[in-house]
Formats: sequence, structure tokens, C-alpha cells
Amino acid sequence: MNAHHVAERPRVPAGIGGRADSQWVKAAGGLADGIRTGRYVPGERLPTVADMAAAACVHPRVMTRALLRLRELGYVHYRNGYGYYVSDEPPDFRLTGFTWPP
Repeated sequence: MNAHHVAERPRVPAGIGGRADSQWVKAAGGLADGIRTGRYVPGERLPTVADMAAAACVHPRVMTRALLRLRELGYVHYRNGYGYYVSDEPPDFRLTGFTWPP
């Protein structure tokens, strides 16, 4: 490897923000992809933060950060005392240009 070679950073999924190698970005991308592909349908209650974190092998705080970002983008919403739900009208993935993996 050339000493002057600089490794490229992984691409960040469009619209998510953050570094592509960040755990919360990967978790957000995986959840958004689940919404895009129909694994999670509009209006559906998502599993608990703890369950999603365990499935993704991340700390619950990482999953919470991912969910907060998806909430800001309109993919999910939170019902106090009930948890996170897929938005009834999630953003149009064709318009946001969101793809996962990047």
C-alpha cells in the first residue's frame, strides 16, 4: 500500500447523516431498510428498543439514537408509554434517495 494512499470513508446512507461506520447509522439504515422492504409496515408497532438492540448486537442507547434520527426524518413516531411505530406515511424512498446498504 502506498504511504500516500488515503483510505476512502464508507458512504453515508442518504438522509441519515453521521459517519457510515457509526453503529447508530448502521442501525438506522437497517431499520429504514426494513420499512422500505415491507418487513415493518405503516402503523406497525416496532419491537422494543431492547429487543431491536439485541437483534442488531448494539447497546440500547445506540438503537435509541437510531430511532430518534428516524423519527426526525419521519420514518417512525413514538407513542408515549407504547413505543415506536412505523409512520402511517413514511417518506418516499425514491424521493429521499435512501438506499441501504450504501
